Amino acid sequence: MLSAEDEAKLKTLAKALDDRPGLKLEVGGRVDPDPDRDALKRASVERQIRAAKLKDAGAKAGASLDDVTVAPGERDKYLTAAYKDAKFDRPRNAIGLLKDLPPAEMEQLMLASARVADDDLRQLANARAQIAKGWLVDNGKVATERVFIVSPKTGVEGIKDQGKPTRADFSLK
Repeated sequence: MLSAEDEAKLKTLAKALDDRPGLKLEVGGRVDPDPDRDALKRASVERQIRAAKLKDAGAKAGASLDDVTVAPGERDKYLTAAYKDAKFDRPRNAIGLLKDLPPAEMEQLMLASARVADDDLRQLANARAQIAKGWLVDNGKVATERVFIVSPKTGVEGIKDQGKPTRADFSLK
C-alpha cells in the first residue's frame, strides 16, 4: 500500500523521532471526497465480482474475499454474475427479464448504484493514518505510546497546503 517514496519519508520521520525521544507524533488521515468516493465505489464493485467467483467456487468455510483473485479472462463472467445478484433496479426487457448488456455497461450501472457514505470516507482517512502509524511502530521502531491517531480531515476545504489531499498528516508535539 505504501510507495517506496512514502516509506522513505516515514523512515526519515522515524529517525527524527528516534533522535528526539521527548517528541510525540499525531497522525491524521485525509481524504478528497470526489476521487476517494469514486475509488471506494470501484472497490465495492470489485468486491462484488470476487464474491461472485467465491460463490461460484462453492465458498469453503473460512474462505475470504481477500484470497480471491479474478483473472482478466474470467472477469466478464463474474461481473455478469455479480450484476445478476445485485440489488438495484436494472434494465429489463418487455417480459420482465434482465436485459443482456455489454460488460462495460453492467459495470457502469453497478458503479452508479454503489453507495459510499461519509462514514466510509472517514474510515478510509483513519485507515491511512493507521497504515502510517503501523509502519512507524513496526518498521521504524517508534514506541506505540509516542504515536497518536487524531481526527481525520474528510474534505479539501480548510486545507491550506499544496500537498496531496489523499494522505496522512503528521504533527510533532
